[in-house]
Amino acid sequence: MKKTLLILLLTMLAVLPMGCRKFNGDYTVPSYLHLDRMYVVDNEMSLSSDAGFFTSFIDAVQMEVWFDGVDTTTNLGTYQLPCTIPILCDRTIKKIQIYPFVRQNGIAGTRIYYPYYQPVTLTNIPLSADSVTNLGAQDAQGLWSLPVHYYGSPMLTVLADEYFEPATFGTIFDTNVTATHYDGNACTGAGYGVVHLSKDKPSLDFEINKTFNVTDHSKRLYLEMEYRNDMRLSIQMRSAYMVGANEQTEHIMTLYENSQWQKIYINLGGAWADFSHNPNFHIVFTAINPDGKEGDIRLDNVKVIAI
Repeated sequence: MKKTLLILLLTMLAVLPMGCRKFNGDYTVPSYLHLDRMYVVDNEMSLSSDAGFFTSFIDAVQMEVWFDGVDTTTNLGTYQLPCTIPILCDRTIKKIQIYPFVRQNGIAGTRIYYPYYQPVTLTNIPLSADSVTNLGAQDAQGLWSLPVHYYGSPMLTVLADEYFEPATFGTIFDTNVTATHYDGNACTGAGYGVVHLSKDKPSLDFEINKTFNVTDHSKRLYLEMEYRNDMRLSIQMRSAYMVGANEQTEHIMTLYENSQWQKIYINLGGAWADFSHNPNFHIVFTAINPDGKEGDIRLDNVKVIAI
């Protein structure tokens, strides 16, 4: 019990902003900031006409604050959502900057600030000792929520996208991916892509039917998608280690079976660096079926983006 109280006290002291007034007496009484969730919405730049473009899984935030009358920046740290953050200060927050964090490659231990999402800035947030200040507005579920925007063009480039909707379904995937519409199983909207494997098929390759060309080595590349898979799914990059050489394939990650739709942000930068940032590359997939079962790989809201 004593150890738990000591850890709690040290945690509270770690977020004590420089220049904030200490409360009178032997103890301090914190104020609290509370946030349940962040979600992505379109903005005036209208990056896409499809709702599937804006699906998100922001599961943590980092907060920086500037207190009234204090010139220095206070980093409150990174917190998994929903969060209630103690602050040993009762000054008004002049400005707070909230950075959306995601699980890179779906791994909880690799939460990163997603560089495609703009930080949210709020101003003049009052604090009161022993009181909770909620950030954002309450949504239909009663959760305190904040909207987030993608950075717009020309900073952000959509290299390829597919939402499998009946009115907009294109051909960015090869013929091993077929579209299914109006069966009620899509992640969003009315459609999704399907790769079917029979029991006698140990694996099946498919790919985005496009040669990507990115000449700026400083670009950050990500693949975003929703997936639901009865068997393992491998994601790879195919390119040449030297311009003019034969193409090779670099494994990026493997997704294990999921019975529910999952949102994932996949970093393509490591494989691209292995290819010495060859400007020409392909994104390829392999459905892996070692158990000899019949099943499907389902995809929705797929996009490759650069910033």
